[in-house]
Amino acid sequence: MRISRIALKFSALVSLIVLGVMAGMAGLVLRQAAGALQTEMEIRAEIFARSVREAIFPTPDLLALSFAAAEAAREKAIVYALIQDPAGKVLAHNDLSRAGGVDESAVSREAGAARARLVQAYEEGGESLYDIAVPLLIGERHVGTARIGYSRASVTQALAPVKRKIIRLTAAVLV
Repeated sequence: MRISRIALKFSALVSLIVLGVMAGMAGLVLRQAAGALQTEMEIRAEIFARSVREAIFPTPDLLALSFAAAEAAREKAIVYALIQDPAGKVLAHNDLSRAGGVDESAVSREAGAARARLVQAYEEGGESLYDIAVPLLIGERHVGTARIGYSRASVTQALAPVKRKIIRLTAAVLV
């Protein structure tokens, strides 16, 4: 039994339509996952800030702050975690070589001046980065800022398992 050319063309057209719909849905799911990860990062920054409040006031416990920064940086997609005092001095950083110095970057100044959570996008070394700063307030007194950062590359890496599942599902549907 021979397959007619019309049936073959129709089958190819339907396959292309299904593939197009699946690609559109996959893009939508990935955008929603990226948005959810952004929200998750903001929540993580708040949790990080709460976890270091007691270690920074009345006098900074540098060991506890360093431990908290190292732990925060182990979370999915986080590139760095740090705590700075109101003058911009880095009290703790997941990269120990950066602790103790003063970060004079515009991102650091803006983060230190913020009195509410602040999300900043910036470029460094050709890489797109995002910084989430949460002020550490004791009553009305600003005692420091907790910051976490992530990059587009770290988000892509964090979303890779979701992307692989979508590709497998699309292949299965297409077959």
